[in-house]
Amino acid sequence: MDRLHTTVNRIAAGAFLFLVLTSLLWVKTGQSQDEAISISCFFCHMEIIAEMKSLAVKHWEADTKCEACHGVSMEHLDVEDNSVKPDKVWTNATVHLLCKECHQDSFTSFVASSHAKLAVEAKHDAAKAPNCSACHGYHGLKTEAEIKEKCLSCHHALPAACTSGPGAAKEQAFSCKQCHDSHSLVPVKKD
Repeated sequence: MDRLHTTVNRIAAGAFLFLVLTSLLWVKTGQSQDEAISISCFFCHMEIIAEMKSLAVKHWEADTKCEACHGVSMEHLDVEDNSVKPDKVWTNATVHLLCKECHQDSFTSFVASSHAKLAVEAKHDAAKAPNCSACHGYHGLKTEAEIKEKCLSCHHALPAACTSGPGAAKEQAFSCKQCHDSHSLVPVKKD
């Protein structure tokens, strides 16, 4: 019982110290409470924040905060063992609902695509079907090479149009989006 009591006291002291430090950062830097919460996310998720800063530059520069995707998540912030998940957790099957909040045009194009139809028609497991994060990643956006690799993981045999003509797969230097719209997948004419 003493061991449990000691553990509970340590957790409570850690949570209190965390809240005090977050409050001090908030007051000292003149930041909003949301900005202070993003800073507090850094303590446990520094690798994710570093990934976002280096690989999701547009989101980082637009000052997209953790709360934009995960909610304020105060209960999550109060525990050190990650036993309480953030308010919002996105899966492969639901991530498009998050992305469409800011990327409506891309989402509308995607919904009309053959990839989206595969998921809807249940020809593929919804969790494995193509989705926003499959091509773009979660916190850090994927590179063109990684996206192409993802395309080729399902499209093993390229159609003849991909292996001949101006957009040919010469020495693997092609990109799928040279010929296809990134979200609707409709062939586009490139000059």
